[in-house]
Amino acid sequence: MSIYLSYFYSLLIIIGLEVSLLKPDFFWWALFALLIGDLFFIWLATHRKFNMNFFNFLISPFLFMLGGLLFLLFLDSFFLKEIIIIFLLIASSVFLRRLIVRNYYQYDCKNHSLSGISRILNMSIVFFFFGAFFNLHSFMRFPIWMLVFFSYLVVGLTVYQYFCISKIRSGYSGLFILFSSLMLAELFYVINWLPFLSHTKALLMVSAYYFIINLARHYLVGTLARQVYARYSFVTGLIWVVAFVSSRWT
Repeated sequence: MSIYLSYFYSLLIIIGLEVSLLKPDFFWWALFALLIGDLFFIWLATHRKFNMNFFNFLISPFLFMLGGLLFLLFLDSFFLKEIIIIFLLIASSVFLRRLIVRNYYQYDCKNHSLSGISRILNMSIVFFFFGAFFNLHSFMRFPIWMLVFFSYLVVGLTVYQYFCISKIRSGYSGLFILFSSLMLAELFYVINWLPFLSHTKALLMVSAYYFIINLARHYLVGTLARQVYARYSFVTGLIWVVAFVSSRWT
């Protein structure tokens, strides 16, 4: 399998998204085509087999593309849309390239290279989806219970995928997936009522996700220490303080 497949994948993404910007009626067709493209290219990169290995590697790029496209729906700035498109393009192609290297060129695969890009994708997924969920409730009056359920699924899938790719195997990993998803779904319900812009609320959700998942990872691999807890607490607390102080109240 050639690593240049990732470049062809990038070309399809940029064509589909740029055309959808110029012709908004084409957006839903582009969304459908790109999601089918995700299925096809991940299938190729996982030795053309529909198994749990394929499913585990599909979660992040599929949700990343879907969340990014939903997030684009609520952006008005053409400049911001272009930034998101470039980010979707680069991150998706890097993930596919590293997946191909991992499965077909293992001698050239660096340790943690795939788990690193997966972590970036998963945090972006949380930001994109929660930003879209807050907007769906505010502007389109989607039922909050439905969005809480979807937020539970999104978080659960990203945590499960990260544990799988990072090869974190523990008897407690299932409980961590369950409770971290439940905690963030409840936090989504609470934050939804804050009078902040949707992007600010999504940032708060990402910081909470960052805090919970990293503590869970360190606990499961036996490296959780006071310094680790203090570091993640400081970063998360700083984000929340800055968000509350500098955000525009609506």
